[in-house]
Amino acid sequence: MLRPFTLHRPETAEEACALLAELGEDAAAYAGGTELLLLMKLDLLRLRHLVDVKRIPRFGEIGPGPRATSGARLTIGAAVTHRAVERSPLVGARCPLVASVARHVANVRVRNVGTVGGNLAFADPHSDLATLFLTLDASVELVSPRGRRELPLGDFVRGPWETARAADELLASVTLTPWGGDTAAAYVKFGVYERPTLAVAAALRLDGTAGAQRSGDRIVDARLAIGCVGPTPVRLADVVIGVLPQKQHLHFVVWRIFQSIEDVFLRWEDGVIAPLLRDELLQLLEVRLVELRRQHVAPALRDALQVHRGISTG
Repeated sequence: MLRPFTLHRPETAEEACALLAELGEDAAAYAGGTELLLLMKLDLLRLRHLVDVKRIPRFGEIGPGPRATSGARLTIGAAVTHRAVERSPLVGARCPLVASVARHVANVRVRNVGTVGGNLAFADPHSDLATLFLTLDASVELVSPRGRRELPLGDFVRGPWETARAADELLASVTLTPWGGDTAAAYVKFGVYERPTLAVAAALRLDGTAGAQRSGDRIVDARLAIGCVGPTPVRLADVVIGVLPQKQHLHFVVWRIFQSIEDVFLRWEDGVIAPLLRDELLQLLEVRLVELRRQHVAPALRDALQVHRGISTG
């Protein structure tokens, strides 16, 4: 049963932050409420006030973010729903994998009301978006009576249902750095019912620029994040560090990626799910790389994947 509460509807971020500061532990920010209201119905949270942030300017918008050295960025307001992300032409053009993952968040009822900011601020270890966003160098913007600050997503999420957000702060938006057109990316999750129990986001960038003649079939960047099986999503920076200096061939890079995945799984799980996920992720990456090959990628890329598959199953 849902206990009575007062719903506040501020028009600005400053008003919302002032309410949160004044009401203290009796209040929480409210957008979609898919997780919050459930906890309140279960009597796990007893809040007397909810501060609705959906009317605040910019919180419900998707737009181009500030320019970065790697090119244009994408900013998603905290009150933007998963359904809006799924259907956004801008997200589809700049981050098609984000739109695809948003399309599979929970069910359509949840996607119609659940928000990106609520998903990240709730810090559920099963969050699809947090895992994927780590490979997009995501940063979050926080607003408070003291001003605005920006944090990398990896620093914002501190643990299960724990973030770096202060009591009088609001999560205003998340900014992503899209991959270039010469990147093969995939997101795979192994789940039970609607809850993923293991997820991997991977992106491999080939040398040269999209549409240009490439100097070889080498990887210049490999981003990998693992989520749903530990207290927080993890970006495996050691994969990137190991790949960048030597620009290793694809089959070695893929082998390094899955070696890292399996090392993590052996620490967190019993190691049984890793081979299942590896095969599915290989298939998805193979499809992406075949698409890139049509844009002048060397035929050796597909052969490299086949070599790795033979080593993995042999």
